[in-house]
Amino acid sequence: MPNNNEMILLRVGHTYPLALPKTEAVIADFLRPSGNRLIVYLDLDKHSLNAINEGGAQAGVLSKNGAMLLLFQFSNSHVVRTFDCPFNARLIKNIALENIITGQERLLIEIHIIQQTCNTLVGIRQITMSPELTLEFLSAVQDQLGSEENQEQHNQWLNETPEQLIDMTTLHSLGF
Repeated sequence: MPNNNEMILLRVGHTYPLALPKTEAVIADFLRPSGNRLIVYLDLDKHSLNAINEGGAQAGVLSKNGAMLLLFQFSNSHVVRTFDCPFNARLIKNIALENIITGQERLLIEIHIIQQTCNTLVGIRQITMSPELTLEFLSAVQDQLGSEENQEQHNQWLNETPEQLIDMTTLHSLGF
């Protein structure tokens, strides 16, 4: 199985070629030399799959005292799906941090949607963070890299529902 830094070939309808968690999860596998992947590994109904694959997309960042949580919301006329992803840049070997030069840079994210019940790739989508969210995220990463681990803050956030967490941040539209 390839590692997260190698080039891979993805085929919708086939088994996902990268390692997956043992349970359902949404993972922000960002700032890798191979790019930024949002891994959505869930048992999804057709409306949720359509919302993630083709619907409106927004994201936000919660960052406090060295802890960071990324929030994603996907929606269509049938469903709104909200996900929270703890993010710890201190754990990333060979972190690929880009410099912000003009303030108009956008972080490209490739969404890999895997049906958890059968480990099958059911969708791929590329989106970009807005320039404002890119700057907010990369600034939070820099702050996180310069601070201590804060598990207590993560635990506080994880006691909240994703919908409650959304109310604690500013959501930014994600582009195509």
